[in-house]
Amino acid sequence: MTRKLLILLAASALILTGCAKNFNDADIVKVKINGNKYELEVAQTDDAQRKGLSGREKLDKNKGVLFIYSQSDYPQFWMKDTLIPLQLLLIDNCAIVEIKEMPVEKDPANPEAIYKSSVKADKAIELNANSIPEDSIREKINELCD
Repeated sequence: MTRKLLILLAASALILTGCAKNFNDADIVKVKINGNKYELEVAQTDDAQRKGLSGREKLDKNKGVLFIYSQSDYPQFWMKDTLIPLQLLLIDNCAIVEIKEMPVEKDPANPEAIYKSSVKADKAIELNANSIPEDSIREKINELCD
C-alpha cells in the first residue's frame, strides 16, 4: 500500500509541476511582441545569464535571449565582449516596463557603460537594436504570463 501511495504522490507532483510555466526547463520560448514573433533562448544558468549574447557576431532577426529572475529586482546589464548593438526589454508581471538601447562599446573587452533598470523587473529580453518601438512600454507579452 505504501508503494502505491508513493507512486500516486510522485505522479501527482509531476502533473502539478507541468501546469506551471517553468521557462528554465525550455531551451527556446516563442513570444509575440508588438505584432512580431520572436524565438528567445532561455539563459538557464548563472553562466548563461552572465554571457548573454556576448561573443556573437550576428543575431538573426526575431531571435533573442530571455533572462528570468527569481523575484522582481533592478537588474543591471553591460556589453562585455558583445559585438552587436542590442535592445534590452525589461519585463515585470508580463509587461514591458522599460526599453534600453545598448550600443557596441569602443572596447568590448572593457565596457564602460552599465545599463541599470530604473524600475523593478522579473524578466529581461535582449534583441537586436531598435527591434521594438519605445511606445511598446506597458505592452503585455502573454506567453510570459503564468
